[in-house]
Amino acid sequence: MKTYKVLVIGCGNMGASHARAYHQLSAFELVGLVSRGPESREKTVAGTGRRAHLRHHRTGPACHYPRCGVH
Repeated sequence: MKTYKVLVIGCGNMGASHARAYHQLSAFELVGLVSRGPESREKTVAGTGRRAHLRHHRTGPACHYPRCGVH
């Protein structure tokens, strides 16, 4: 079965819901989360049971997992 890599942009209600759903589906690999606010981002990361790596970009803080290709 093919695995699709997913980057979720936005960690509000919809983004968090999508991140949790992708995390639970075996056909998808959640490779990253991007959010403007650290509170929603940290809450979403905690909901997936994953460890976050924080990076700051010109557009604002972003959170992504080690396998994320977005820098």
